[in-house]
Amino acid sequence: MSNRQLTKLELDELASRFQLMVDKKSVSCLKLFTKQTPSSNRLLCMEELLEQEHCTEYLRYLCAVIGAPSLAVAASQFAKRYAALLVVPALYTMSIYDKALDVSLKHVQLYNNEQQSWQPSLILQTSNITPVFGNTAEERRDWYFCSISQLFLLHLAPLWRSLALASSVSPIILWENTAVRIYSLFERKIAKLELPNCKKEQAQADYAALLALSDGANFGESYNPVARFRTSLRQRNDDSGATRMRHTCCFYYLTTSSPKYCDICPRAMKK
Repeated sequence: MSNRQLTKLELDELASRFQLMVDKKSVSCLKLFTKQTPSSNRLLCMEELLEQEHCTEYLRYLCAVIGAPSLAVAASQFAKRYAALLVVPALYTMSIYDKALDVSLKHVQLYNNEQQSWQPSLILQTSNITPVFGNTAEERRDWYFCSISQLFLLHLAPLWRSLALASSVSPIILWENTAVRIYSLFERKIAKLELPNCKKEQAQADYAALLALSDGANFGESYNPVARFRTSLRQRNDDSGATRMRHTCCFYYLTTSSPKYCDICPRAMKK
């Protein structure tokens, strides 16, 4: 296999651990937006969501599926799930495999597999990757910053802007939804995996580099959203350990029959 592709073991891990399916075959982008109720077995090309009409229609569909009372609530829940499906495995692949996925919007599809219980997966239409280049720390840093720009600046930023425009949700909420997934990956998940120490150390070095970016140029924002929301850990009132409270509420409680708050929700702290 070419070193510009993922290995079978890597493909299998991405599918089992992150529900990210990498399909080498060309899969046509199927329209989710029809005059009929959207089918549960439809593929949505993420590039479609940059078009306001399609973005609004998808959020309306999502409102019906998850019981969201507004497009803003649906957009926030979408961002939480999408960050877990795309951002987390993309960053994991960079740190653990030393490979950057091709996450161009045109290559990413959302598979809506259960209409009544929204549990989508992602399909990446290409297994081509950009391997780390060079042998020095400086060369790896340059590759890493270029790779995260492909992920955040060229993929996530325009998608979040489209969602914000279609729903009137604050982009700050969408970015914090993304940031908390990243914190979980680097501060908890990777530490628990059976990986060589050198890989865990590399992951922490990448995380530090990501946090250290002084401006938002790599993110398409005026600030670094990953660093912005990373406040100090606080001890829980129930002595169950330390946690990092959110700055914003993700509106999850508005999708439940009786209000249920995330453990790190600022609204829960006021209760």
